[in-house]
Amino acid sequence: FVLTYGSLVTQLLRDIEDVDAVNAQLEKMGYNIGLRLIDEFLAKSGINACQDFRDTCEVIAKVGLRMFLGVSGEVVMWNK
Repeated sequence: FVLTYGSLVTQLLRDIEDVDAVNAQLEKMGYNIGLRLIDEFLAKSGINACQDFRDTCEVIAKVGLRMFLGVSGEVVMWNK
């Protein structure tokens, strides 16, 4: 069962009919997806605690993106 983001939003609008309620539902869904991703990332990666924000960015770019999307990223201008 494949559902694109646009069709998900459209269906929520049809079901709920209140834009603010739909936005709240989408925010809740995104938050829960983020929690699950972080939980899985921490469980599978075996990384140590990050020391600072830049370290966190590097780990996400190099380990997290590869783990979930099969690509790696490069952190540039992380503090701008």
